[in-house]
Amino acid sequence: MKTISVSDEDYEILMELSKELQTQENDHQAFPYFWEPRSEKSVQGSEDDTPLAYHDCSTYEFEELEESCPELWDEFINKNDFPDGSHYSDIDCDWELKDFIEDEDDWQIVYEKKEFQSEHNPSLFKSDVKSFIKCNKHHLGARPQTYARTVWRMPKMESLIKAIYRINQQPEESVNNEALHFRGR
Repeated sequence: MKTISVSDEDYEILMELSKELQTQENDHQAFPYFWEPRSEKSVQGSEDDTPLAYHDCSTYEFEELEESCPELWDEFINKNDFPDGSHYSDIDCDWELKDFIEDEDDWQIVYEKKEFQSEHNPSLFKSDVKSFIKCNKHHLGARPQTYARTVWRMPKMESLIKAIYRINQQPEESVNNEALHFRGR
């Protein structure tokens, strides 16, 4: 058997990472896996998706126009003969509001759809991605979370993970089930 010389610091790092890799949760993803942050983001949709009012580089949900754009709202109420002081929640007006906004010179309707998208910042360690989300939540979309992906059928990645497992094999009862059969092959 050949040996490799490593510093004490590198040895400790390899042992810790090997243990974490073997014992972390895998969210039932096919082994071997890696992690990415994922969050819900708005993408351009079609007429089947949520309509938004767009003006001066800002989008507004119809429900917020009354408060965010009171002059536009008052003009809409007057044009459609709704009683003065009518509130969005009091009237069924989405189609009328959509038509009204489309007729306004500086306004338009855009359509939004929410999709989950992964950030391309992968790690072999779920804890890395959790930390990334905690520190970068303000840059991510809605409901950021860890997301597991597989590197199954990637022979070099499988070989690397097997080697990491073998340098510090953990007791069978602490290794995640999906990885248990993989580490000795």
